Amino acid sequence: MFSDEGWGAAVAFAVVALLVLWSAFWVIRLAVRYGINDALRANRTWLQSEANSRPSRD
Repeated sequence: MFSDEGWGAAVAFAVVALLVLWSAFWVIRLAVRYGINDALRANRTWLQSEANSRPSRD
């Protein structure tokens, strides 16, 4: 029913899917642990400094 290549592809897909789920779990866990508000505040400050350093288009 399944060829050897098909099983290898299925195993590779399962491994990649598990790695993606694991990394998403850790990103969410770290965001909750260190506070998503701090990250957003730092990013907002960085974006504002980037916007202020660009020349205006007018």
